[in-house]
Amino acid sequence: EEKSGKESPDYTSTINNLAIFYIHQQKYLNAKGLLDEARTIREKTTGVDHPDYANALEDLSLLNTKMKNLPDALKLRNQAVGFFEKSLGKNHNRYAQNLFSLAQIEGMAGKLKDADTHFAEAAGIQRINVMKSTRFMSERELSSYTELFKQNIDIINSYTFRRASSTVMGQVSYDNALLYKGFLLNSSFKIKNLGRKDKAVAEQFDLLASYNKRLNQANDKPRNERDTLIIKDLEQKSAKLEKDLVLKVAGLGDAIKEVKLYKGDIPASNG
Repeated sequence: EEKSGKESPDYTSTINNLAIFYIHQQKYLNAKGLLDEARTIREKTTGVDHPDYANALEDLSLLNTKMKNLPDALKLRNQAVGFFEKSLGKNHNRYAQNLFSLAQIEGMAGKLKDADTHFAEAAGIQRINVMKSTRFMSERELSSYTELFKQNIDIINSYTFRRASSTVMGQVSYDNALLYKGFLLNSSFKIKNLGRKDKAVAEQFDLLASYNKRLNQANDKPRNERDTLIIKDLEQKSAKLEKDLVLKVAGLGDAIKEVKLYKGDIPASNG
C-alpha cells in the first residue's frame, strides 16, 4: 500500500486475493470489507465496463450467496451476466457460467421458474462448447474441461430431483446425460483416434486442431477486439482441411456428422 498506493492494481489484487482467502476460511465479514473496497477502487480506476470490475461483481455475488444475502447476490450476479453478454456474447463460457451461478441463486431464493430458464440456457451453451472443444483440445485438456461440465451436471441433477414436476429440467438432465455418457461424446474421441492411424494424416489432424484452437481464441475475445478477417480466414482453412480429411479417413465423415447433428450444425434426417 505504501509503495504503490491504494488505487494501484497491485493493491487491489492483493486485497481481493486476501478476501477470497477469507471466504474459504468462512470469515465472511472480513472478506466483505475488502471486496467492497476492491470494487470501489475498480469502479473509480477502470470503470464499470472493464473485466476487472466484472470480476469484482462475481466475487461479491459469491460472498453474498455464502452469507445467505440472496437479494444482493442476485443483483450482483445479474450485473455480471449483463456485462459478459454485452462484452463476450451469449455463446461464451464466461457468460454461461455466470448464468449457471445466477440459476443456482434463484433456486435458493425460491425463484424456480427463473432458475429453470437460466439452468436450461446455461446448460445448452455448455453442451455446445464441450462439443466444440473436442476440435482443438488435447485429451488431457478435454478431460479437465469435461470434469467441470460434469460438476455442473451433478448440480443440475440435484436441483432437478427437487423439481420433479419441471419438464424443462427433466429435459435438461436428459440432454446432459446424452452428451456426457452417450455416443455423442464417444464420437468426438473417435474423431481423434481415427487421425492417429497414419503419420501424414495425424499431421493434418494436428494442423486442423491448431486452426480450431486459434479460431476459438479469436472468438473468445471481447466483441470489440475480434478480428473478423482472421476469423473468416481460419474458418475457411478449417472447413477445407476437414473436407480433405473426410475423403482420406474412413469413418471420419460419420463421426463428424454425429457431432454436428447434436450441435445443430446440420438438420437431422427424417429417414
